Amino acid sequence: MVEIQKFNPALETPQALKEMLVARDEESKTVLDCLLKTKPDASPPQFILVGPRGMGKTHLLLFIYYTVKNILPWQDDGKKFFKAWIPILIAEETYAVLTLEDLFQEILKRLQEELSITAYPLPLSEPDFVEKAVYYLKKLSKERKKRYLLLIDNLHEILGILPEKDHERFRAILQNNPIFSIIGTATFYFDAIANYKMPFYNFFQPVWLHELDFKEIKEFLLKRLKRDEKQEIIEKFEEYEPKIRAITHLTGGNPRLILSLYQIVTEFKIEAVEKQLFTLLDELTPYLRDVVNDVPIQQRKILEIIAVKGEPITPTEIAKTANIAVTTITSQLKRLTERGLVKSLKIKGRRETLYDIKDKLFSLWRQMRQEAGRKRLGFIVRFLKIWYSEKELEKIALEMIEYSLKAISEEKKEAVISFSDKLYYLAEAMPSQKPDLHSLRIESLILSGNYEKAKEEIEELKKEAEQKKDKWLLAKIILGEAFLYYIKKNYEKAIEGCKKAIEIKPDMYEAWYNLGVAYNKIDKLNEAIEAYKKAIEIKPDMYEAWNNLGVAYYKQGKLNEAIKAYKKAIEIKPDQPYACANLAHTLSKKNKISEGVKFIKKAIFLAKKEKDPGFPKAEFLKRESLYLLHLYLLLSSKAFKRGNYPKVISYLEEALKIVSQAEPAPAGEAFSTYLKDVIKMADADFSIKILKLIKEKGTEDLKEFLKPFMIALSYLEKKDEMILLRTPEEFKPIVKEILSEINKDL
Repeated sequence: MVEIQKFNPALETPQALKEMLVARDEESKTVLDCLLKTKPDASPPQFILVGPRGMGKTHLLLFIYYTVKNILPWQDDGKKFFKAWIPILIAEETYAVLTLEDLFQEILKRLQEELSITAYPLPLSEPDFVEKAVYYLKKLSKERKKRYLLLIDNLHEILGILPEKDHERFRAILQNNPIFSIIGTATFYFDAIANYKMPFYNFFQPVWLHELDFKEIKEFLLKRLKRDEKQEIIEKFEEYEPKIRAITHLTGGNPRLILSLYQIVTEFKIEAVEKQLFTLLDELTPYLRDVVNDVPIQQRKILEIIAVKGEPITPTEIAKTANIAVTTITSQLKRLTERGLVKSLKIKGRRETLYDIKDKLFSLWRQMRQEAGRKRLGFIVRFLKIWYSEKELEKIALEMIEYSLKAISEEKKEAVISFSDKLYYLAEAMPSQKPDLHSLRIESLILSGNYEKAKEEIEELKKEAEQKKDKWLLAKIILGEAFLYYIKKNYEKAIEGCKKAIEIKPDMYEAWYNLGVAYNKIDKLNEAIEAYKKAIEIKPDMYEAWNNLGVAYYKQGKLNEAIKAYKKAIEIKPDQPYACANLAHTLSKKNKISEGVKFIKKAIFLAKKEKDPGFPKAEFLKRESLYLLHLYLLLSSKAFKRGNYPKVISYLEEALKIVSQAEPAPAGEAFSTYLKDVIKMADADFSIKILKLIKEKGTEDLKEFLKPFMIALSYLEKKDEMILLRTPEEFKPIVKEILSEINKDL
């Protein structure tokens, strides 16, 4: 599977960060202008960038870092004033910081890298380490006439780990030593800075990273398309504007989610997007659990209701679900809004305000965990409905089915699972096609040998169909289960499953047809015929049912009925090879060999043109070419009995033309039997003529198989006794018998 290459700010060049930064002008200006205007003797600013995961906090933090380092430009006088700061970047995942001592050790370590200076020699175990580290930093600051800009990613996690006494110490250090300015990031307005009882209450100036709006998402996507050189999409970009408006709401303007959906638009990597989102949500579980645990129980309940709903909801609806008074709900929603966990929406024409989860990732996380064992994301389904028309989805589904059939023929089991996963989302996005597409998914998994995966899907879909009382889906899935039993040769169970499907949907022609196939396997031919007839009654143009009806009649010896059924199948689908081949076999059995040749040649012609990757072309061609060869040899033999010697030769030549298309061994057996019969009837000259023709036009494989006949011919032509002496011992009796038959009249 191709992995999604997500935009990772830490791996990008400063210039790429600048180019891909969208809708953060106001936030970056707030921070950088404040740093520019802060005088050396003034208290340094303290900022916290607040926004959900994927909102671009790390991106903005790195942009500020490179700007303060003067790697990226900022206004005319930026370079002059930024020289007053030493930027120190504390990365997103700094797992070693457990105490205030650890934090200052990390600061000293990053300072050493930033200034390329000798490491600070003080060991962490030194008494009063923090105080001595601060003293050292003050001294260095004074010497260099610079202050420290601490850019701390995920500050909420660091403060969440530090004991409360360290909070008090840290705040005191920052207040008493105006050499430190902090720009931290946090995914929400967390308790350590929001609670008035905590040391850092009101210490940081929050800078809220807003969700991208429609215009900003357009800009964001265009930048990414240009970066990835997707010119064909750029040229049609205006056509996508209505859809971009819709995904603005779907993603909540979260850049990370937008990038995930971007992968579907550009590459249709549904399964890769699904995997990425599940991985992301699993990684976020500790953080999102902390978000929930950080709020009072009543607020947790409200968050849960809104998240699971998956769309904006009114206080009245929340109150009804939670069984809590509307006034209480309204009050709690106000607090949740202040903490940046929910957002209010005013919709024109509606009196009540709507509320939604601000962090779409939180909504996805709760929806995913709402139902134990859930494996799919409704988020992706909703996106497909927004971005693609049903006609476009149908086209994509057909492509997926074609790829899946090709993967089955090539025995690529993992590829089939991948296509099945894609088809799941397409099925869910197309309600009218849902039962059929899920049925095809299960069938493809079974045909590829993914039995356990097929069984899992069957159980999951049966449960859903029963819960939703979807009879059509339930019947389709039970029929899929019957097919699994059929493939495993449990025909009684397969019959039972088909009957269950028919009980649910009596007009389901596929169930009647499959019932006939299963009955045929256990030679209950009368039952099979009745089932096929019922399928035809419901769907008169069902080619497969007519063809298999012919097979059942053939097995019963009712050849005239079989011929009628095959001819009807050919009338429905004249381009399908199976019915033509079956008709040829039946006609030949009625001694209508010339007619049989006509239809078997047509079957071979159609098979060569067949493009269905699931059609066993090579196997079919070898089998039916062998049958045609038998027919030509039979016609040649009959022509000899009638004394029509030119026809004997012409039919033999036709057989020789196709011998290379059949399996060598059975083809050789057919010729061997033919030669024995003809030599018994023919005189020596005609026998030699036939053998010479085979020697001249036969394949090397055929001549090798007919070696005793070729040795006999060589002897008859040269009259050299050494030929017989050099004949391998195992061939001598056969050669002797052949020569005896040829020379019987001499």
